[in-house]
Amino acid sequence: MGLFATRWSERKGVGYPAIGWQPTTNWNRVTTTGQYISEDKANTVAAWYAGIRRIAQDVSTLPLIVYRRVGRSKHRAMDHPLYRVLHDSPNPEMTSVVFRETLQAHVLAWGNGYAEKELDRGNRVKYLWPMRPDRMTVGYDQNGKRVYDYVMKPGAAPTRLSAERVFHIPGLGFDGLVGYSLLTLARETLAGILGLREYDNRVLANDARPGVILTHPETLSQLARENIEKSWEDRHGGFSKAGRMALLEEGMTVTALTLPRDDMLFIEDAKWQVAEIARWIGIAPHKIGDLERATFSNIEEQNIDHVSSTIQPWCTRWEQQINKDLLTEPDVFAEHLMDAALRGKTLERYQANALAVDKLALTPNEWRERENQNPVPWGDEPVRGPNNTAPEPVPAQEV
Repeated sequence: MGLFATRWSERKGVGYPAIGWQPTTNWNRVTTTGQYISEDKANTVAAWYAGIRRIAQDVSTLPLIVYRRVGRSKHRAMDHPLYRVLHDSPNPEMTSVVFRETLQAHVLAWGNGYAEKELDRGNRVKYLWPMRPDRMTVGYDQNGKRVYDYVMKPGAAPTRLSAERVFHIPGLGFDGLVGYSLLTLARETLAGILGLREYDNRVLANDARPGVILTHPETLSQLARENIEKSWEDRHGGFSKAGRMALLEEGMTVTALTLPRDDMLFIEDAKWQVAEIARWIGIAPHKIGDLERATFSNIEEQNIDHVSSTIQPWCTRWEQQINKDLLTEPDVFAEHLMDAALRGKTLERYQANALAVDKLALTPNEWRERENQNPVPWGDEPVRGPNNTAPEPVPAQEV
């Protein structure tokens, strides 16, 4: 049983803090605003959490297939032991989607994703167990080999794992040990956003500004003021009574208070925060809720751009790391099914497929498989004539 198989079994009976602890020797995130940026605190920034979640979900929900190359063709290697591990369930506690979503979120935030390889008696990968990057220290031993020291829980001594026992996906800036931690690089931006939010909340908590001011030319008694206030609230208070005509008597005037310039700046700051976080994570703003520049006419093209410029590079990183560290046979490789994610407009897609069938580049059944439809009996051969050409009738035999 591997290190993490033991860990998961212990969690069922005892349990221990799995979130919120970071070794202070490795994670110094105090910023110029005085904010201390941990992963848990960063996740309270809506745009940050939305960006991490969106990319992690989009990458993990793409089918990950193990293929075997035969000549110039490739076939699904469903008999390979890692097919099930990568496509279905990497360990008894997780589905493939949950496992890959977890590691992808780790790579995005911390710059590295780690999983322990649990090996069988033949020294082949049996299970993969995720590890938290904030508890990992990567270095070299006295022989110059890369080693991984992992702290199972706070206060415990680190457990050393060899490079052969760790599946490691590094992010940008890999120097042979680790990739850049985006959480560390973006901590000043996150601290500014959190500081503005805290300040804004304090202003709202102490805000005593009325929405309208009623002015009377005379000095009113306490009872008269209360009657006027009650009458105004009864007639104009609440959204359902908005827009009603107001009848003022005895020379009274009404002044409506609008948002001051400082409040308008808070609104602009909120827009800036989404755009700034999107730049850090590398995601289009419309994917995390900013639809200011998205329209019905271009949203589909923007979604396709999201797949090609954001999701596909991450999928390539996964595939190459899997092929390097998990699949040792030269004719076996892993690949994501990108067809569904890269689908364009329906008419354009059908026109392209029809052209491919007409040019003998696709068979009808290959087209139908792309569209997630069942094959037809006549669809395995190329169409060598117009699709509307009926087969010639068989001449009747003479009696």
